[in-house]
Amino acid sequence: RPESVVGRLNGLSVTNKEINPWWEVTLVTSVVIESITIYNRDFVTAGCTDKYGGNCSRRLKGFRLEIFNGADGANAVFTYDDPSSDDPGFIIPITTMPSGTIGDQVRISLPNKSEYLILTEVQVFSYGTLLKDLGKNPNGDD
Repeated sequence: RPESVVGRLNGLSVTNKEINPWWEVTLVTSVVIESITIYNRDFVTAGCTDKYGGNCSRRLKGFRLEIFNGADGANAVFTYDDPSSDDPGFIIPITTMPSGTIGDQVRISLPNKSEYLILTEVQVFSYGTLLKDLGKNPNGDD
């Protein structure tokens, strides 16, 4: 996403301030996703004082995580809506997806908010799903 600048503000990924900001990663192929860990902002700064009591991690309150599979990216195969009432925390493990959830895109958004979306890191834990074997003849010949 061109609006997300990685490395701005001490290595954070930051979108423009906009309505429904989002960040997305597209994986090389579809995989079975076991879990996802979001690393939120972990510092207190004066820039967050007025709206967030100084704790910048509160900006991510109410986030949505979606897993998509396929070229259209229109229908999520899994959706997680942040249930936190105040602060989702600095390290957010998402382990509630059904076993065998297959996806090739992960999107994090702040629905119905006019805000910056700021992330430190997102880790997607998976094991590959073999869609086709490239470069190998099924007879064992090259």
